[in-house]
Amino acid sequence: MEQIFSTIQVKSSGQGLQDITFLITNFIKENKIKTGLIVLNIMHTSCSLIVNENADPNVLKDLEKYINSIVPFNKYHDLTKERKEISYKHYQEG
Repeated sequence: MEQIFSTIQVKSSGQGLQDITFLITNFIKENKIKTGLIVLNIMHTSCSLIVNENADPNVLKDLEKYINSIVPFNKYHDLTKERKEISYKHYQEG
């Protein structure tokens, strides 16, 4: 089986979701790939990859709202009855 190793760089302006479907589709077309597997690796430690069908453009908006509700940007509340407010300790990444 032939293997292709390549890098796709995605620039971001910070926190948020980005649709990279076009980049992946373009990579497949440029390399004339008909069948196979694609392995995506993200080098940034606080970055995540979500794979979904993206049939509705509101999916990314809903996911972003949900993530922001469970992981607030500056601080969060613990899950005890007291709901103590806790600030994040790391700020190096913005």
